[in-house]
Amino acid sequence: MFMSLYRQLLIAIFLSSLMALIGSITSSTLSTRDYILEQLRVKNQDNASSLALSLSMAAQDALKVELAMAAQFDSGNYKLVRFTDPNDKIILEKKAPDQSTGSPLWFSALLPMEIPQGNAKVASGWTQIGTVTLESQSSYAYESLWKSTMRMTLTMTLTALLGMMLGYFIILRLKKPLNQVVNQAQAITLKRFITIPEPKVPELRRLANAMNLTVKRLREMFAEEGKRLEIFRKEANFDGVSNLPIRQSFITQLQESLHTEETIFGYCMILRINNLDGVNKKAGRKLLDAAIEAIGKSILMHSDKMQDSLSGRLNGSDFALLITNDKPLDTAKSIMKVVVDHLGGYSKKGDCAIMGLGRYKKNVVLGELLGGIDKALAEAKAKTNNAIVVVKEEAEQNIPKTSQGWSAHITKAIKERGFKQLSYPVGDFKKKIIHREGPLRMRSLVENAWIMAGKFFPIADRLKLTPKIDLVAVRLGLDHIRTNPVITRPDGTKKTYSAMPGFAVNISSVSLGSRSFVGELKKLLSQHPNEANRMWLEVPEAGAFKNIKQFRLLIQTLKPLGVKVGIKHFGRQFDQIHHLHDMGADYLKVDAIFIRGIEKNQGNQSFLKGLVQMAHGIDMLAIAEGVLTPEEVDALKGLQFDAMTGPAVKE
Repeated sequence: MFMSLYRQLLIAIFLSSLMALIGSITSSTLSTRDYILEQLRVKNQDNASSLALSLSMAAQDALKVELAMAAQFDSGNYKLVRFTDPNDKIILEKKAPDQSTGSPLWFSALLPMEIPQGNAKVASGWTQIGTVTLESQSSYAYESLWKSTMRMTLTMTLTALLGMMLGYFIILRLKKPLNQVVNQAQAITLKRFITIPEPKVPELRRLANAMNLTVKRLREMFAEEGKRLEIFRKEANFDGVSNLPIRQSFITQLQESLHTEETIFGYCMILRINNLDGVNKKAGRKLLDAAIEAIGKSILMHSDKMQDSLSGRLNGSDFALLITNDKPLDTAKSIMKVVVDHLGGYSKKGDCAIMGLGRYKKNVVLGELLGGIDKALAEAKAKTNNAIVVVKEEAEQNIPKTSQGWSAHITKAIKERGFKQLSYPVGDFKKKIIHREGPLRMRSLVENAWIMAGKFFPIADRLKLTPKIDLVAVRLGLDHIRTNPVITRPDGTKKTYSAMPGFAVNISSVSLGSRSFVGELKKLLSQHPNEANRMWLEVPEAGAFKNIKQFRLLIQTLKPLGVKVGIKHFGRQFDQIHHLHDMGADYLKVDAIFIRGIEKNQGNQSFLKGLVQMAHGIDMLAIAEGVLTPEEVDALKGLQFDAMTGPAVKE
């Protein structure tokens, strides 16, 4: 197994410091030993000369000679003091036994010390009468050398440790920019095009600059392709004057909304400009186009403020908006004011435009909804003062009627887990289920009845209870995966799974914007690691791009747990696609409005083909939503989609 570069550098620093330490200690110890030996040699010789002089002056007095030698022996830590005649016959000698060296035996054996003797001649006049020899004890030399070596070892060891620590911190300083370069390279291999700050190290700076330049060029190519596809999307789906979706696009979106579990339901508003031909003649084409553009801008502004809202231009004089807030009349009056401000001068007073509003909900027949609004428009036409008429309907009996009632009911459902998840298959084109979607429902006031998410989520948003509901949904999803349950399909039939391939749970934009939600979600998923790697979490396109930093944080936080994170209902805000190149999302679910009738829509085919290529280019799956017919399946397969949802998915 190969060691990392950092470990090799640390080992090299350690070995270099150790070798330098050993070399320094050895050299210093040998130098100290030589110094001590030289000092002892000089001492022995000087003292021998001094003693020889004393003995020469008292050569005729044996007692003085003996006293002088005894005094020298006792004061100089000598091993031997000897006085011999010219024939080397010992006249007088004093010896001391070997003393303990004060150092380990191995140290004495490793560094033997041969201390030179001191010799001097003793004379009487011009006649030599003998020789004095002095030899010092070696124990004191060894003790001094040992203490000196210990001090040097301690000092040099501390110095070496400081040097190694300095080297370690230098490596850490180099490691951060090097890790950034490595992470950038790894991200590029995963088709995530990120840039990094320029390191201060010249060599790494050049490498980082080159890679950043490559990423910049890839981003520019990505942006150019995005602009090209946006042109295809607008040409195929938008009116050139009002910048609103065309009738076919709006009706397709509305049909999907009427059959989607999580769609927020509200009112469908249709605005009709009276006598458009007469206004055109009075105002002129240029002024009329400017007025229609302003009306479209106002409708788009209100649509952007509401979750799951839709807008469109149905024909020359008719405009539509799905109002999902709790003040539909205020929204309608605000738009009517814009219409009157721009076109009121070209119409009779109070006869500029009319509006009809009809409440829409899941599984309502589209023809009935539009028929009811047409009746409201006819009623408004009979009135004056730019009338706005709302279709009357009976109140539902299985839901709370007040904010306090909703708050108590939702809070109770959270505490008692009064929610359930349905199960819709998501499959590839080889009839393999890759995961299942689990739209949420809440227990209603009526026994054995359930409220769809589109009804209670707007209230939960206002009550700031959405994050808690989303955590409940994730827990239910984990239960689905862990227990391999019997899945109840939307048509009431059941299927038992031996191993759940994966389960997708929707995360609302409100939860995404919550400061604590991501942390609580990570804690929950970390407690179930085996199930977490089969969990798919998806955020609506509008919520993901509205909370882009929090969405990026969600991905970065959950990726290590094996959770797949994606965007659903993708395509309506395609101009925001440049955010995806470095985000690391796993998949896109393309909105059904681009899928419906795809086999006959050349504009949407060009748009989706490019979109799928871009998704694959950044390593994301492309999944088509709401596929209905075999013809759509064949067309999507040809466009290289990876999977699909909707009735066309067979188990």
